[in-house]
Amino acid sequence: IHAGTFTPNSGASIESNTADYGGGAYVGQNGTLIINGGSIKLNKAQSRGGGVYVSGNSTKRGTLSMIQGDISDNGAGWNGASYTGTGGGVYNGGVFEMTGGEIKNNKARNGGGINNKGTLILTNATLTGNTATFIGGALCMSSDSSGEMTGGKIISNECSGTGGGGVYIHAGT
Repeated sequence: IHAGTFTPNSGASIESNTADYGGGAYVGQNGTLIINGGSIKLNKAQSRGGGVYVSGNSTKRGTLSMIQGDISDNGAGWNGASYTGTGGGVYNGGVFEMTGGEIKNNKARNGGGINNKGTLILTNATLTGNTATFIGGALCMSSDSSGEMTGGKIISNECSGTGGGGVYIHAGT
């Protein structure tokens, strides 16, 4: 989604796709993806964003808005032996707002569920069963990022590397 808006509604699925960035979906700096009860699953990215890659910089930011739905069973950077990518479920360099729903069973080196380098707002969201091989099983907060969580759960995630089975705050707030 280079520019414009795309909305997979309840019952819609983006699944079993591959790309270098954004295995399921790539959201450009002028784009918006609204998951309204739909699912993004079983996708793979060689580098970042197994499920979704959200692009952004200091002046332009893509947007991912998730209302219910799920992002599950995606992976970033599988090389045949381990995960070497970033953001198994979501790599966010823009704005990611999630209300309800689940991010589950995703895998990456950094940020098994979410790798955040932008703005992240979680409300009554569940992050569960995600795995990182280095840092941040459920969530990795990278440099210049911000995030907040109201309600919801971060449960049963794993990091087999340095730390942060649930959350790893590398830099950010």
